[in-house]
Amino acid sequence: MSADSAAARTPSSLSGFTAGSTFTQSLPGTLVYLAPLIALLLPIASHWFSQHGAMLLGLGLIGIWRYSWASAHYLRAWIYRAYRFPMIRAATDPQRDRFDHVAVLITSFRIDAEVNAAVYAALFRELLDYGARATVVACVTDPADAQLLQAVGRACGCDGRMDVMVMAQAGLGKRHAMGRALRHLASRSLPSNAAVVLMDGDTLLRAGTLERCLPVLQRNPQVGAITTDNLPLVRGTAISREWYRLRMAQRHLLMCSISLSNRLLVLTGRFSVFRASVACQPGFASQIAEDEVKHWRFGSIQMLSGDDKSSWYWVLSRGWKMLYVPDVTVYCLEELPSKSFFAGTTSLMKRWFGNMVRNSGRALDLGAKRTGVFPWFALLDQRLSLWTALVGPTLCLALTALQGPQVLVLYLIWVIFVRSVQALLIGLFAGRFNVWFPLLLYYGQMVGSAVKIWATFHPNVQKWTRQSISGADATPRASSTLLMWLTLLVFVAGVIVIGGVLDRAL
Repeated sequence: MSADSAAARTPSSLSGFTAGSTFTQSLPGTLVYLAPLIALLLPIASHWFSQHGAMLLGLGLIGIWRYSWASAHYLRAWIYRAYRFPMIRAATDPQRDRFDHVAVLITSFRIDAEVNAAVYAALFRELLDYGARATVVACVTDPADAQLLQAVGRACGCDGRMDVMVMAQAGLGKRHAMGRALRHLASRSLPSNAAVVLMDGDTLLRAGTLERCLPVLQRNPQVGAITTDNLPLVRGTAISREWYRLRMAQRHLLMCSISLSNRLLVLTGRFSVFRASVACQPGFASQIAEDEVKHWRFGSIQMLSGDDKSSWYWVLSRGWKMLYVPDVTVYCLEELPSKSFFAGTTSLMKRWFGNMVRNSGRALDLGAKRTGVFPWFALLDQRLSLWTALVGPTLCLALTALQGPQVLVLYLIWVIFVRSVQALLIGLFAGRFNVWFPLLLYYGQMVGSAVKIWATFHPNVQKWTRQSISGADATPRASSTLLMWLTLLVFVAGVIVIGGVLDRAL
């Protein structure tokens, strides 16, 4: 796909949505403040290590594990993108590796007409360019959406060239709508050589998306589903835009790393492609529409959000492989659900990390043979990292209270240095960077850990960020909150004891 053809479908005309600055514009500024930090940090660190070496060495084992794990992801991601995936791509033939039929299930919830028009126009053009028989099932919430969709279809020349069905959502949530649509597709008896695309109504396909994605799935018969890179186009403040861009850059690196094991940790609802033999199974629709997980305290928890985790679990548990396609990017139109940056980001993290907490346990139960060894340990690390990320700040605050603010100063210098290096490496890999990335990375780790801990003890509390749909069982939250705070007290006490803080106080 040429740069010109990709630009032809870039939603530059959509009001308020921007992609952010390029990598090269911000790289020099990062290097300018990173060099003085190194010069300042080394002598201070040397002095402190000479006085607190035993303590720092003990806690450093946790740091070594965390940084080694991050390094492993980084190395695996480079191997996958630079060596493994190019071999996968080279083995495909866009003319030979084709599907006879492409079905698309797209869900929308109160999306602006301008966005709807751009999204459906890009989708229709992609299907027409691909050239196979096509079926589109659009789950919408407003009769005006159906009229707009028909007008866009006529403008794109879809009449007689694809089947387009508009299905009104019943107000019971995205899962219910997807279940109905998937059962409808299954009833149409799609040919065995068919692909099913699941995508959101605020995802815009770039030119050549299907032409480059589908051969990867078709060429590898053991692969049940694939997903792609996401580029966020954000409507909002500059800081919210960079927060989204950092998250997608982190996602890109992690996806490449896990895909080296022919597995993924999620089949993103923004845009993923499944074999019809997978998506048209009756159990697949039920898994999405009526999914539930078992919990040792709450019993059965009916899943509300996280349909992309349900589809992923179905594919994973049935032994299918999955692949990430790093050289294909779709646009995701993003906007925080609140004008407040903190309220908006924590609201999204509660949904995302809640889905992770609710699903990771049953995925771990599948065993390393089914999930793949490295992905299994990645799932385990997800459950541990919420605590390990808080060891440093907890020890710092305890030592600051005991020995004075110089401890806090050293810690902040260390945080800025380490997060700058980490953000720079992520930016180098993803080709997306901004000087805000180091601070946003630390914000995401600290606030994210707090949200993950909250979600771990309140897995039954769920809410869609943009729909007035929520769920929780009758178990009082007070008991969950009490257990959470007791666990946090034990964690803080453990860090203080292991860190030798009490010894220095005596």
